[in-house]
Amino acid sequence: MYSDTDSLVTQSDSSYDSDLAASSDSNDDCSDPEFDPNGEVVDNDDEYDPPPFSYDVDDPIIDVNVVFPDVDQCKSAVTHLTILHDHAFEIVKKDKSRFRAKCKRADQGCKWTFFASTSPKYIGCKVKTSGPKHTCGSFNNCGETMASNKWVAKRAVDLLRDDPEMGPKDLHSMLQKKYSIDIPYYRVYRGKYKAMDTIYGKWDDNYDLLPTYQAELLRVVSGSIVELDTEKDDNDDLCFSRFFVALKPCIDGFLQGCRPYIAMDATHLT
Repeated sequence: MYSDTDSLVTQSDSSYDSDLAASSDSNDDCSDPEFDPNGEVVDNDDEYDPPPFSYDVDDPIIDVNVVFPDVDQCKSAVTHLTILHDHAFEIVKKDKSRFRAKCKRADQGCKWTFFASTSPKYIGCKVKTSGPKHTCGSFNNCGETMASNKWVAKRAVDLLRDDPEMGPKDLHSMLQKKYSIDIPYYRVYRGKYKAMDTIYGKWDDNYDLLPTYQAELLRVVSGSIVELDTEKDDNDDLCFSRFFVALKPCIDGFLQGCRPYIAMDATHLT
């Protein structure tokens, strides 16, 4: 379902910061859904009790009163719908509590706007303004403008869980075929490794878990030998050096299986 918006589209990561900086000098109050008189505002009641957080990430709904877990997930949903419907939007304002956007072709007369915000009266980020419908045509190079490596990562997680050996080239082809957009290869490459971090965790984070792993081994298999060695780098920070494990059953099996013997390499028999 794609109500009140025929399409959307967002800026690339590189253009986001410039738009946010430009908007920071504005005197408008983006917490007020009535800020844009052309927006279709249905909800003005912060006492509304939002429904549980549940939405289809591949086909999200961004109608008024829909609630997302946070601002970032709200923006991700709008971005994905933008790509699906081949339009574009510009970020007017985005911070931890609100997200406002307008059509990329607002200067050509398209009145589509979007606004969502958080509130101390409820949990989550609720859509306050969504619409009216886009009156502009399709946006050329939508994939290049919209599909960031974060968007690629979200789409790639399930694909990589099914096929962990899939390379960036195959992933690039599958995404372009599924969404009918031209995505720069380097974004797919970076997005793949973001997805791998989501699935398996980051290497640095895993090293931080080694002391916990060591303690758990000693607790569960008492009598084992588990040693974790670290060293300091040039900044005097602790870094991993080596990790040794000898489980108690392995130690016992080795000692019980060894037969005592005396070995003589060479000697004079006199």
